[in-house]
Amino acid sequence: PIGYALTVLAVASAILVNAAVEPLTGGRAPFLPFLAAVAVVAFLYGWKCGALAVLLGALADAWAWTAPSGAPLIEPQNLAALAIFAAVSGGLIWAIQRHRRLQARSADALHRLEIAERRFRVAQDASEVAFTLLRAVRDGGGRIVDFEWTYANPAAGRLLKRAPEDLVGRRLLARLPGNAQGADLF
Repeated sequence: PIGYALTVLAVASAILVNAAVEPLTGGRAPFLPFLAAVAVVAFLYGWKCGALAVLLGALADAWAWTAPSGAPLIEPQNLAALAIFAAVSGGLIWAIQRHRRLQARSADALHRLEIAERRFRVAQDASEVAFTLLRAVRDGGGRIVDFEWTYANPAAGRLLKRAPEDLVGRRLLARLPGNAQGADLF
């Protein structure tokens, strides 16, 4: 409901902008302010408000700029301009809706990932089995030269006689230099 009222307000604002810039443009770009209105309302209130802005913009242009000049609405150049406005507006609304859907999908995936990570941490923190996650550290040639802890559960901390927080972010060879001798590790 409020979205539709603000759509009418946005189109009314576009009419005022159009009237103000018409002397500068000579009426050559009558739909540009309406594209801005379409984009704003479609982004804020969805495709239905965007479609309403397209319809109101087309009607406003026909009434305020085309009809008073005496040019018939069905002239090919008027229809071409209207078709271009409708096509560009439709593409704009589609792109905005696509962006909104992808944003919602991304937020949902992030939420599910956060839940999975919390479950993982609860399970691993309660485990009596030592568990760590290591990230490979590579040299300029891409060869693995060390590992860095990204996670260590409390059991791993007890086994290594260090707090898990003291392991995370540290390199394996800095904490356990004896592993440098095992060439098979790398």
